[in-house]
Amino acid sequence: MNIFEVLNRGNSRLKEPSISAMLGYLLDTREDHGFGSLFLDALLATAQQEFPEYSDISRRTLHTEVRLESPYSYRGAQRKIDVEISLLDLDKNELARILIENKVREGAANEDQLSQYYEAFQQENPEIRNLLVLFITPSTNSSRLNSEFDNLKLVDPGHRKLWLTWSGDGTTIASILRDILDKEANARVRPMNDYLKHTLKAFILFVEGQTKGTSRSGGVPELGGIIDQCSVTIDGVVYRLEKYESKTILGYRGDEKIIAKDAIRIINTALGLGFTEEQIRVQLNTRILGDRVLKMLKDKGIG
Repeated sequence: MNIFEVLNRGNSRLKEPSISAMLGYLLDTREDHGFGSLFLDALLATAQQEFPEYSDISRRTLHTEVRLESPYSYRGAQRKIDVEISLLDLDKNELARILIENKVREGAANEDQLSQYYEAFQQENPEIRNLLVLFITPSTNSSRLNSEFDNLKLVDPGHRKLWLTWSGDGTTIASILRDILDKEANARVRPMNDYLKHTLKAFILFVEGQTKGTSRSGGVPELGGIIDQCSVTIDGVVYRLEKYESKTILGYRGDEKIIAKDAIRIINTALGLGFTEEQIRVQLNTRILGDRVLKMLKDKGIG
């Protein structure tokens, strides 16, 4: 039995506030889940891949304060941030703030919502220098989700934004939770009780089933035009990476489309780009990894 699937039936469907509550519970180091800051540490490790300053913030964070549906005023109207987290040091000094906007379904995209939430937060908290806005969505090439993320313009040099998906390639919420379960099974973290393990497994399967993105045209990705590409010949075979307007990265072996990370793995090994298997498989999502590889190839004069 999957309790999340059961509660999602009929008129009592689980919506974004319910999923946000689960996220908040898992990210709260004071809750009774028993794995402390494991989930938070994994999210901060993902942020470190893009923003090195979060290495120090993660190291110094010992406590969290989590708030759900935080109300803020935006031009006379109220806006509620799904999850708001204060990262605190040993003396309860705030090191950074995290704002999470959670989209369970692609259709919930609103091109101005993220920027409105940020503006409302910034007006009431101008003193916050370290801020991470985390956008969690289905894995999809929705132009509306892309616009919502791109329309968020940060005004402080210490403010960052990061887009993660519930499931799919690279580092996702599902992959982070699976990694925690794998570590527990291999005695790399404290033992968890069976109830927690079953709940995490049920939640992973639920979000993977509920957040599979589809495009408005019936499931065909809205890629847009090619904005960057690079080809490398390895052992007589041409491998090509293409980046599209939607930020999607596609990989090819000759004229055959293959998994982008497989193409990246082959190029990385052949050219010695320096990415570890852990980075390719888990730590970096396909978009970030593809961007970095394309830039490295351009720097090497490979086109």
